[in-house]
Amino acid sequence: MPHDQARRPPVKATEKQELRDLTVEELRELANSKREQLFRGRLSQATEGKGLGVKARVIRRDIARLETLITEKTKKASQA
Repeated sequence: MPHDQARRPPVKATEKQELRDLTVEELRELANSKREQLFRGRLSQATEGKGLGVKARVIRRDIARLETLITEKTKKASQA
C-alpha cells in the first residue's frame, strides 16, 4: 500500500449510504465530534507526547467527507 494512503480501508458503500441517510444536523454533529477528537489528540500530543499518529489523517479525511455531504445536501435543499 502506498505510504500516502491512510491506514484504513476505503469507505465501504454501505457506510457511505449510511452517511447519506443522515440529516444535515446529524452530519454536523458527527463532524464536530470528529473535530473534538482531533483537537484532543493534538492537545495530548502537546502535553503528554502521545498523539493520534496516522489516525489524525483518517479523522481529517472523515471530516472532509462529512463536510462534502453537508454541502451537497445544503445545495440540493436550496435548489428544491
